[in-house]
Amino acid sequence: MGIVQNFGLMWDRDEVVWGRRGPGGNARLDGVMVGNKKRQVSFVDQMGIYVLYDRFEQPVQVGQAKVIFTRLRQHRRDHLRNRWKYFTWFGFYKVSVGNQLQVKDQAEELRRLTKLGEALNEIEAVLIQVMEPRLNRRGPNWIDAEEYIQIGQSTRAEGADEEDSEDE
Repeated sequence: MGIVQNFGLMWDRDEVVWGRRGPGGNARLDGVMVGNKKRQVSFVDQMGIYVLYDRFEQPVQVGQAKVIFTRLRQHRRDHLRNRWKYFTWFGFYKVSVGNQLQVKDQAEELRRLTKLGEALNEIEAVLIQVMEPRLNRRGPNWIDAEEYIQIGQSTRAEGADEEDSEDE
């Protein structure tokens, strides 16, 4: 099992619903799996690594967080508040068959199952994905990571019904 279970590339901060997390909250950090439009997931509780990009899509900040959404929300108010427009994230929690994050007990399982070689492959994959080095001939060496595309406020309102009808 690899460390990175799923990821989202170049998501737009303006498409995130920055509300409150938890019961009764309206926070939304949603994605749909590439190649499987029926797999829609809320990543609001995801743990992992994130990269912030400016409006020219240049990286300006890299960080890690127990809850990526919370850290991103903090960056909307701190010294980086006007310095980033997009973000990329790499999540450590798996998505269950029921399209929910498997948060409980995942951190201990990650520590137990990860080997040094796998960790090096994962770190290399993150760097290749983020930096897109022009002389690197191979792509990221993901073990089992799933890529997700952002479902934003505008996407949720407009295209949800249209996408479902295409799959039938």
